[in-house]
Amino acid sequence: MRTVFKDADVRQSTSKRTIAGFTKASANINPRTDIGVSHSQRGSTKADSSKFKTSPKGMWQFRLIAVLLFLFSALLTIALISYTPKDEINTQLSLSEIWGLITGNGTVYAKIGLISNWLGLAGAIFSNFLYSTTLGYVIILLPAILTLWGLDLFKSYTISERTIKLTTVYFIFGLMFSATFGTFSLFGWFPDLSRQWYGAVGEFTARLTNDLIGKIAGLSVYIAAMILTIVISFKIALKDAFRQAGVFFSPVSSKLKPVFGKVSDTVSSELDKFAYKTVEQSEKLNIENLVPFTKIGNNINSNFDGSRSQSGSSAGMEGQSDLNDDLSDTELEEPVRIIRRNLNFDLHRNPSILREGISNPFGTIYNDPTKVHTFDKHKEEVENKIKKSNEPSHFDSHKQNIVVKKSDVSVNELLEKLKKDLATKHILISEETPANEKPLVIEVKETLVETKIEGDYINPLGTSIHDEKINYSRPGLDLLQEEEVIKTVNDEELKMNAKILQEKLETFKIFIQNLSVTPGPVVTMYEFVPAPGIKISKIESYADDIAMALKARGIRVLAPIPGKGTVGIEIPNHHPSLVRLGSVIKSNKFQQSDFKLPIALGKTISGEVYMTDLTRMPHLLIAGSTGSGKSVGINSIITSLIYKLHPKDLKFVIIDPKKVELRQYAALKNHFLAISPDINEPIITSPEDSVIALKAICAEMDLRYDILAEVGQRNILEYNRKVADGKIKTEDGKVYREMPYIVLIIDELADLMLTSAKEVESPIIRLAQLARAVGIHLVVATQRPSVDVITGIIKANFPARMSYLVASKVDSRTVLDDSGAEQLLGNGDMLFLPSGSPKPIRIQNAFISTDEVERICESLERQKGYSQPYMLPSLVDTGLKAGMLSKEDRDPLFEEAARLVIRHQQGSISMLQRRLKIGFARAGKIIDELEMTGVVGPSDGSKARGVIMESESELEAVL
Repeated sequence: MRTVFKDADVRQSTSKRTIAGFTKASANINPRTDIGVSHSQRGSTKADSSKFKTSPKGMWQFRLIAVLLFLFSALLTIALISYTPKDEINTQLSLSEIWGLITGNGTVYAKIGLISNWLGLAGAIFSNFLYSTTLGYVIILLPAILTLWGLDLFKSYTISERTIKLTTVYFIFGLMFSATFGTFSLFGWFPDLSRQWYGAVGEFTARLTNDLIGKIAGLSVYIAAMILTIVISFKIALKDAFRQAGVFFSPVSSKLKPVFGKVSDTVSSELDKFAYKTVEQSEKLNIENLVPFTKIGNNINSNFDGSRSQSGSSAGMEGQSDLNDDLSDTELEEPVRIIRRNLNFDLHRNPSILREGISNPFGTIYNDPTKVHTFDKHKEEVENKIKKSNEPSHFDSHKQNIVVKKSDVSVNELLEKLKKDLATKHILISEETPANEKPLVIEVKETLVETKIEGDYINPLGTSIHDEKINYSRPGLDLLQEEEVIKTVNDEELKMNAKILQEKLETFKIFIQNLSVTPGPVVTMYEFVPAPGIKISKIESYADDIAMALKARGIRVLAPIPGKGTVGIEIPNHHPSLVRLGSVIKSNKFQQSDFKLPIALGKTISGEVYMTDLTRMPHLLIAGSTGSGKSVGINSIITSLIYKLHPKDLKFVIIDPKKVELRQYAALKNHFLAISPDINEPIITSPEDSVIALKAICAEMDLRYDILAEVGQRNILEYNRKVADGKIKTEDGKVYREMPYIVLIIDELADLMLTSAKEVESPIIRLAQLARAVGIHLVVATQRPSVDVITGIIKANFPARMSYLVASKVDSRTVLDDSGAEQLLGNGDMLFLPSGSPKPIRIQNAFISTDEVERICESLERQKGYSQPYMLPSLVDTGLKAGMLSKEDRDPLFEEAARLVIRHQQGSISMLQRRLKIGFARAGKIIDELEMTGVVGPSDGSKARGVIMESESELEAVL
């Protein structure tokens, strides 16, 4: 049965909804809803409406639903406004925990007690569901919509069109809002947003539009949709809105308009002066000199009138004939040719004459007559000025009003460059080439030039969450010196080396084919295919003979090149180029890398930037003789890490036995350094402190492994990711924080191994075997790569190795398991053996000067760092907690020995033997007990132990 509310006294009754089960008389039950009823009409209906003092039977269900909506809206508001993301961890309950909640498990109730939501567990679960899986923070307006529905049901027992319209607008606006912030989260430059800002719906919608039309287009669509939704829904007149905005901003625009007008006039006038300038004949180019220029360009200015002088035309014909004569006299020979091949198709190079044309004041000159460039938008103005300048009334014998736009290329330079390009296109290696022999083709690969970015870059890795935050900005790129001009190898040098190499190999009956040349900043790779039947080992045996023939400092033979069926010979350049770290840091390859610990090593022989990830090594062993570039390499490693990571993501422990190489990094104490509380200096220089630092890092490693075991994670990457996402469950209120990476740098291992080999080798081996998973990585350098310094166990745990120039093949094999490092050139020339690679890679290490390092450290020191450095575990505290002995376990002479040691500040076994008149074994046992209690430090070989406690009052606290 279907009835319709009908009332003759109510004019807007047609806008009401139909409700089944009631008669026409029920329409008068709520006269408060009458709109637009006249006074007389209200009087006529007063008697009728008085008949129904209460609601008819069946209407109470609507009011009950309205009351329930009011109550639900209130509870939902309380749950949403008291929501915190930290509650998400405590709301993840397993089935056993749910059962424990029913049975009254104390651990589960303690976990629920950590929830800060005002509605407890239910409120935390429901609010987290709404924020994370729906529309995000815009869902907080949902209780208001539900309240409107309740009011309509309570008052008129139906849902008005206004409420339905507001609900529709809310959901459309909410969808666009969440999609907008979801799209913002896809931009790398936008601050990190939690998922609660846009929810799962916004994330899905943003990724969908990103795949279809891209981030920028999607963001524009969503913002436009939000604005249109508001404008259409609330019937806002755009014209009036813009007029009001204009009135509001009119005072500001009236002040700025004169300023911008003056700037625009000044710029325009300066451009006109630069483009159109009256020049004197004695100082500037004559018009006659420009005619050959236009002739070469195939008469690009064909629209000019014939007002030029006859002398100019004759000069143009002479210039054209001279060019033709010069080109015809150029001899082109074919037997051996050098073909330049570009390895990087994205390089921005200057156009050449033969291929792309040369820019001139009005267009581009091409050697192809069909390629004629048109004029720009100032064509007519230029023509008019030239015509005016050629009028007789304005002619002067001393000055010519000729419009000449400056050009960087003169006619003579064009001729010389064109002749040179054509002449060097084909180069003869030998003047006499037999007709029956197949010519040797030399293919020259051009040196790669990395594209640089101007200004700062954004780190793609993101940042971690810590309690203490600092306003940190990375060092500016302007602190690094610009790279000098690369001295490329000229064709004459390539021609000479190729000829000598071919002749020398032919004397040993070794014939080569398809010679390919790759010039680099320091060395040039000559790659060729040996003739059939030639043994590769035979070529390697003639390395010294080839070096003597080329008069090179040292060559390196790669036979064969890994992954290719060719043989390579690396020959040093006569004029090597300096590779600066600034060119590597500013390259796109470094800035756009997603490595966790990126290390910029330098450039390969082809000029390509080479970088690697320290986390994949996971430890690096560096060797090289004095002055070969080890310290510069360590500085470049530290600098590249500082330019890439935030201080809360990275810490250094620096051991510098030389005391002067890495001293400047002490300024980074509150930023990037991790120190031991048992050591008084940030940069460790003494062997005793080095032993303490190594043991402290081992204690840090054990502590990190305990944390990973508690939370059930396998490595630091997974642990940090889950801590950042808030997915690690806490028990008993314990808070887990992200762990920074720790890089241990030892500048000279040989000095430590000589003074305290056993105490140093054991923690290094332990760290190399275990520390990778917890984010601790080692960079160890030594100038003496002998087997007593680089022991077999240390070498086995350092798969990635780097070798600079060494003294002999034995040292090269000790480091790289292969020869070749003894043939390096020094000054940063190195061989890098990546982890798992069969052959090392030759790299020119990037150079960074001491002044650059000091500027970087000073810029960071001026920034406010953390309140205290990153502290490693104290060995004294560890000994007091783990090794504290009870009075029953101590030796009876323990207290007397402790006071004796503190009084004399000497912890030696021989002193205890003499003073206490005991044997060696008992004295050694007492010394061990004193170390466990924290009275003396660890053993330092045959030397006396250092005394940690300075007064007997400290001993009383321990006793």
